[in-house]
Amino acid sequence: MIIKLTPEQTDRCLQRLHNYLMGIGPWEEATKLRLAGIKTTSVVCNQPGLEPVLRRQLDWCMESSDATPDSTIFLWEDFSLDTFHQRVLGLDIPLEDNYLSLVTWDGKKMSAFAGFGVQDGFFSIWDGDKQYCCVRSLLPEELLKTHLFALNFSRLADTSSTSMVHGACVGTDGKGILLCGRGGRGKSTLTISCLFQGMEYVAEDYLILKKEAETLRAFPIYCSTALTPQIYNKLYDKLGPTRFIGLNGRMNKYMLDISGWHNQVRQDYPVQACVFPEIAAVAEPHVIPCTPQEKGRTITHIVHSTLEQIMQTGNSEAVRKLLGMLSGMDYYRIVLSPDLTRNSECLRSFIESL
Repeated sequence: MIIKLTPEQTDRCLQRLHNYLMGIGPWEEATKLRLAGIKTTSVVCNQPGLEPVLRRQLDWCMESSDATPDSTIFLWEDFSLDTFHQRVLGLDIPLEDNYLSLVTWDGKKMSAFAGFGVQDGFFSIWDGDKQYCCVRSLLPEELLKTHLFALNFSRLADTSSTSMVHGACVGTDGKGILLCGRGGRGKSTLTISCLFQGMEYVAEDYLILKKEAETLRAFPIYCSTALTPQIYNKLYDKLGPTRFIGLNGRMNKYMLDISGWHNQVRQDYPVQACVFPEIAAVAEPHVIPCTPQEKGRTITHIVHSTLEQIMQTGNSEAVRKLLGMLSGMDYYRIVLSPDLTRNSECLRSFIESL
């Protein structure tokens, strides 16, 4: 559900929000985050003691306390989140779906203003170098059910040469591949299996891509992952320093803290190809080059899933930027077998051959 606001309506919403935030302070810094060398962000909250909780999900982009921030994320809780847009922002509109996007429309250009997820329990609002994130609960078991700040990070990482992307990245010997695909195609399982098999790791769901000349480089954001109970049990003996966080927001996956694998995590990691996973009833996994038509479909998958996740489906500028970043790579399909270890070994051999 997308609602267009005039610039005047947007200003009124922000003024009401600022008045509301003044009444629920005081605000204290919980931590600082550094996103791919782009922004240093101070996270402030009106409840103390959140730094250890945030570290479970954001350890790989934590910044030192003496760093100078150039943006701020305000984090707080509101138990009645489904009426927040009415009570706080003064928008008398019904909420008819799980997701609500608010955009500012000046008659010529549409700019994203806020994104609201009922089921996932968050409301993100953007105002230049000030970002706002309201959640239903700040209890650790609730706060870590989803990827916290994903919409805010997508805005902070939006520069002419960088973008947050819905995808995964692993590699070996300094050579990385981008794994893409919608849910249910085995992307996360393959990526985490590669991590547990000793491969170099960037991300399994969200990452930041940076294009420099003809080089594409990947940066991690989250040190958490979500696995189905079936895959969790298959990988149980290889969990190592992995820690269980709780169930995700949809109550169908286990949220895991994988920050203990930090020795295998890579920043500023070169990406050399894109691989699209497919699950099939085959005895041996194998990798094959994509045809031009398959490459087009794969790029469409990445762009569409990214824009859908960050609530930017109508943003033609974001589409053009992603196409410019992704079109120059070679594309492959990996046909996955039921054997998770063989799948990881197959991918490792492929990357070594690049």
